[in-house]
Amino acid sequence: MSKTRLLTILVIGLMLLNLGIIGFMVLNKPPHPGEKRGRPGKLIVERLHFDKKQTAQFNTLLRTHRSETKAVLNEMRDTKNQLFALLKSEDQSKKDSLINIIGSLQKELEVLHFQHFTDIKAICKPEQINDYNQFVSEMGNFIPPGHPPKRRR
Repeated sequence: MSKTRLLTILVIGLMLLNLGIIGFMVLNKPPHPGEKRGRPGKLIVERLHFDKKQTAQFNTLLRTHRSETKAVLNEMRDTKNQLFALLKSEDQSKKDSLINIIGSLQKELEVLHFQHFTDIKAICKPEQINDYNQFVSEMGNFIPPGHPPKRRR
């Protein structure tokens, strides 16, 4: 076997090995952090083993919850914009009142979240309560602190 033939076989072998590695990396890439958990609504339905009727009730609760939280988050964003706009001027007399409003809105958001999960518990059947209790004890792992889950479109 000549050196040229041996080098040709080695080059082709290395190219095939590279293509195999690239294919493996593309097909087995780790999921995006948001994909790893899945959609929160879908996760709740799966973990609590909701039937079709419960899933429909849950979806209604979820739409209402999203609408309410979106309104509060929009109001919070607007208030924060007003607060940061004060940095452009010398008059910062409204600073404390705007910060208090943001705190009240954050409290309102937490109350909405708590009520949402109370409503979810209300649609659980007695045999699902253990699953619900297990889920809420692990909930901190699903929702990062300070960030509402992002909604996929």
